[in-house]
Amino acid sequence: MKKTIMTLVVALITVSLVFANGGKETTSGNELPTLKVLGPFLANFDPATDPTTTAIEERTGYHVEYSMLPQDGAEQRLNMELASGADYDILRLDPKFYTNLVGQNAFLPLDDLLAEYGQEMLSVISPETWKMGQYNGVTYGIPMMNERANIENTIVMRKDILDELGLDVPHTLDEFTETLRAVKAAYPDMIPFSASPVTGGAESLYIETIISAFGFYFDWNERDGELVNRVELPEYKEYLAYLKGLYDEGLIDPEIAVNRRVNLDEKFASGTVFAIPSCWNDISTQVPALQANVEGAEVVYLTPLEDAEGNAKIRANRYLNTVTAIPRNAKHPEDAIKFMNAKLTEPTFTYITLGTEGETFTKDENGYHPIMPIFSELRNNAWWYLNGIREKEYADMWLARTRRVEALGDAFDAVNAEYDKYAAISPIAEMPTMPSVSQYQAACNQMVSDYEIQAVMGIVSLDDMDSFIQEWKNAGGQAMTDEINEWYQNQD
Repeated sequence: MKKTIMTLVVALITVSLVFANGGKETTSGNELPTLKVLGPFLANFDPATDPTTTAIEERTGYHVEYSMLPQDGAEQRLNMELASGADYDILRLDPKFYTNLVGQNAFLPLDDLLAEYGQEMLSVISPETWKMGQYNGVTYGIPMMNERANIENTIVMRKDILDELGLDVPHTLDEFTETLRAVKAAYPDMIPFSASPVTGGAESLYIETIISAFGFYFDWNERDGELVNRVELPEYKEYLAYLKGLYDEGLIDPEIAVNRRVNLDEKFASGTVFAIPSCWNDISTQVPALQANVEGAEVVYLTPLEDAEGNAKIRANRYLNTVTAIPRNAKHPEDAIKFMNAKLTEPTFTYITLGTEGETFTKDENGYHPIMPIFSELRNNAWWYLNGIREKEYADMWLARTRRVEALGDAFDAVNAEYDKYAAISPIAEMPTMPSVSQYQAACNQMVSDYEIQAVMGIVSLDDMDSFIQEWKNAGGQAMTDEINEWYQNQD
C-alpha cells in the first residue's frame, strides 16, 4: 500500500512539474532527453550516419534526431512545420529565414536560459555578435558569424587566352572592357563574359569586382554620415548603364537572365565562356573542371577594378552565417541550451570541428592542417552541426577546412592574397535584426534583382529609374533606411 501511495504521489508531482513548466517535458537525475534538430539542406549528407553525429553524442551525452529542410521551397516548408506545431528543440536557420520569422513570435526568448545554462556560449561569442541575434533588444537567436573575415568574390578569367592575345590582366574598367572586346574579336564563338542571377553570394547582377570601379562596395554605403542604399546612389545607375552597354555590344552572355549556377559552371568548364564572376568556394570546382576539359587552360583572378581616382576595394565577408533559434513549442528548451553550450566547451569544440590532433589534423607555427583523407572522412560535414563558434580560436582552426582540397585552399589563398589592401567591411556587418528589415527586406531585394536584369536587357529604361526608386521606398525601402540610420547614428 505504501508503495502504491508513493507511486501516486510521484506521478502527481511529475504532472505538476509539467504544467508548471508550461507543458515542457522535464528530465530528472542524469537522464537526458532526445533532442530534435532541424537544419538546412546539404546534398549527399545523412546526419544519421555521419561520424560527427557520433562524436557530438559521445562528448555531450545527448542523443539527437536530425532533420533537414528540402533543397527547394525550404522557407515554405519551415513555415508549414512551425504552423503545424512540429516539436523541434533546435532550429539552425539561414539568417533570412530567422529575420522573416523573429517578428512573428515564432521563437522563445533566450536571455534567461542563456544566463542559467549558456555561460560558455556567452563567453566565446562576442557581444557584438550577440546583438545580431536580438530583436527589439531581446535575444531570440544564437548568432554564428562566418568563420573569419575574408574576401569571397572575384572574377575568374582565362589567363591562357590573355597570354595568347598578348593582354595584361585588367585593373581598370576600360581595361576590362577592352579585354572583353579583344576576346570577342579573336574568338567569335566564345562568350566574353557571363554571370547568373545568383553568383558567389551576390544578389542578381551585383558583381562586386566591377562595382569597385564605381566607388561603392556595399548594399548600404556611408554618404555624409548617413547610410544610403545602393539603389539611391547615382553611381549605381552608372553601373547598370555600363552593364547594359556590355550587353548591347554582345560582350555579355545573352542568356544572362536565365542562367543558374549549374549553367554557368558548365559553360565555363567547357571553354564556352572567357570570364565569370565567382567566389573561392565555387572556383575550387570550376577551375579543375575547366582544366580537365580544356588542355592548357589557365586562370587568373581579378582584384577589384580601380575607380577614376585609382581606388579599389571589395566587401570582405563579415556576415551572419546562421542563427539558431528555439521554437515556442519546443519540449526541451533548457536541454537545448545545455547541449549547445556543451558543444562550445574545450576540448569538445576542437574535437567536434577538427577531430583528434595527430589523427585528423596537425598544428604548427603556420596554423592547422588536415590529415587527408581521414579528416574529410570524419569531419567533412562538421560545419553543418555548429550553432555557434569559439570566435577567436576558430578563425585559424577553420583554415584547415580550406586546405582539405588543394584546389579549395589555392583558390582561397589566391583571392585573399591581398586582403589587407582591398578588404572593406560593410558598415552594417554587425547590425542586429531590425523589425523593418525583417518585414521588408525579402520583397525589396526581389524588386532590385528583377529591376537589374530588366535594366541591363533594356526591358526597362534607366531614364525612369527615379520611378523605380520611389517604388522601392514605398515597398519598405524608406522604412529600412530610416531604421538602419537610427541604429547607425547610435554606434560608437
